[in-house]
Amino acid sequence: MLVVGMFDDADSLEEGLERLTEAGLDERVQRLEGAPTTGNPTAAGASEGGAEPVDLARGAGTTAPWPGQVRSSEPPMIGGRVLDDEEREYYRRLLEDGGRLLLVEIDAARADEAEKVLDGAGATRVARHER
Repeated sequence: MLVVGMFDDADSLEEGLERLTEAGLDERVQRLEGAPTTGNPTAAGASEGGAEPVDLARGAGTTAPWPGQVRSSEPPMIGGRVLDDEEREYYRRLLEDGGRLLLVEIDAARADEAEKVLDGAGATRVARHER
């Protein structure tokens, strides 16, 4: 299960990450942050300081801290999940507008908990995607 929290600002995203850590839900988290001035979003693992460009037409970077890393020859993905065209376009626009995402790869049994944590941290929207 993939739970995606969408945030408008860096402080809320950091709050979401801290709350996920406190709840023990941070084992497989990836953050994506848009760069509105360049239109070039970046991806970074929660525990990694680096960032790299994201091309949602080919995939969401290769820094995912869990198996199934994205490669350019694979179908369009985010957080190791294949996206349909509508989803890919939605997330691409959100990132191009400077939005921020926390991707939480989690067991279905804890997905509700992850959604509540992200919502409580100020996520503007929380989405759940089956793998």
